[in-house]
Amino acid sequence: MKEIEIHNLKSRLIKSNATKVNFLVALGLASIAAACSNSAPTNESTDKSISDVTSLYQLPDGRFSVTCKNGKVETRTQAEVLANAVCSNGIGNGNFVYANSDSCDSSSLIGAVSEFTECSTFGAGKRSWSIKTNGTCDNISDTTATNACYIIQSKMPQTAVLYNRSDSCDSSYIATAVKRNTQCSTLGNGAVWSYSYLGQCFNISDTTMVNACFEAQGNLPGMTLIYGRTDSCDANGAIATVDSTTDCNSLSSNEASWSIRQNGQCININDTSVRQACFQAQGAF
Repeated sequence: MKEIEIHNLKSRLIKSNATKVNFLVALGLASIAAACSNSAPTNESTDKSISDVTSLYQLPDGRFSVTCKNGKVETRTQAEVLANAVCSNGIGNGNFVYANSDSCDSSSLIGAVSEFTECSTFGAGKRSWSIKTNGTCDNISDTTATNACYIIQSKMPQTAVLYNRSDSCDSSYIATAVKRNTQCSTLGNGAVWSYSYLGQCFNISDTTMVNACFEAQGNLPGMTLIYGRTDSCDANGAIATVDSTTDCNSLSSNEASWSIRQNGQCININDTSVRQACFQAQGAF
């Protein structure tokens, strides 16, 4: 491949304003690495390749959250992504749930967990005594395999976990996980007292599942929270979350929006519609 073509593909990654990097670009970089490398293949346990990436998101500090096929979540610099230095293939570096073992004994393995795992159906009816997160074993309080799955996901950059009657994110009170594509408005009015994200617990004002979902989802990288008739981003006024991939035309042109929250900052916008607020969040004007 010509040097100029390599440069152009790399520039697309460096200059991208979108939070979610186009996966085709990632695959293109992988192809470049494969085509241009003259070195011999390395051992599978240490070999790294962007072709093993399932998702790639840019974090507010400029680094990238990389989720690998084996469930591992890595934080990598731009230089590491461009150098193809992502996703060690060794299974020991992933995220796993174990049954009746406090020490992550391989004979007790229930399964691997990634940001795409549906925890509500994970290890149905099984109990978990330990988990492994990014290769590190943790002897957790005995719980269900489903809750153990949620505990792992709460440490991933693309997932927050809601707790229904605990101010301290007690795993006994896990309600559900919130991801980028979660439809918050469908979660109902059950009580939520806290949520966890990236391993940190947030004790929020007691609220409903819907409101807590919007608040947590708005904190995920690249997400913007749109509010209705409030200039101050009142937590009870959230009505939608959008990112760079949202089809703004699918949102209401009649429902009012007075403010948005972006990168943790509340912005009092000119009173407009939810659709136009979405376009504004995406940088259209």
